[in-house]
Amino acid sequence: METPPEDLGAYLLARPGVYILKPRFGSNGMAVVRIESDGTVLRVASDCPDTACYIDEYPTHLSQRGQDVVRSLATERLRYLNRATVGIPEQLVALSILEREIPADRAGCELFEPRVIFQRRTKDKFELLGAISKVIETPISAVVARDFEEISFQEALTRFLKRRVPAEQKSGQVDEFHARLMRDCERAGETVTPLIGAETHQFGVDGRLTWNAEKRRCEFWFLEFQFGIGSVTPGLLTGYRTPAELRRIFDATT
Repeated sequence: METPPEDLGAYLLARPGVYILKPRFGSNGMAVVRIESDGTVLRVASDCPDTACYIDEYPTHLSQRGQDVVRSLATERLRYLNRATVGIPEQLVALSILEREIPADRAGCELFEPRVIFQRRTKDKFELLGAISKVIETPISAVVARDFEEISFQEALTRFLKRRVPAEQKSGQVDEFHARLMRDCERAGETVTPLIGAETHQFGVDGRLTWNAEKRRCEFWFLEFQFGIGSVTPGLLTGYRTPAELRRIFDATT
């Protein structure tokens, strides 16, 4: 993960591969772009409707080999984003992150992105509540806010492993991986919580389920820390409180 260079198009043409370009400070999937470079041309696509429309209508020049549209997507977001829904202050919109695409291993058409959720327990401490998972069916796998459902992590893992492991091994793999994920994310949470301000009462560790064919096991690839979780589907996590509830409880004491 890195800050994109000034001449992003030329940089990607010289480095064949598949990349994700997105706003540095998050956007609920808005303006997230997949860029594929084969060394001769850049091909771009997005699940974000505003961004996809901009790509379709952009007056690209063949001589630029996709560099012009990539440059514009990174630096001119205010020209194509719906400012009412993007949720990013205008002065931050042009700040970007470029990263190699994380493998998008699917179960059928479904992609699973778990979120391990921490919630403030006292003025100075957070607790790990557990995990849920997004289920994403969009082609590019750069999800926007309205294009996913939330299910329990155990259900997501069971569906992901359905055709990958024998039925008699599935339950054991689900339990083992769940325990391993909680341990790893708890360590991540312990690192992050001392840096969190008093106004933040929830955060999540977001990742993606992938399949390691060589080791015949499921893996969790880290995507990002998500601060200020909007909501969680009711009933999925015992003890979960909404942001409004947490503000009522803690804002008077923090």
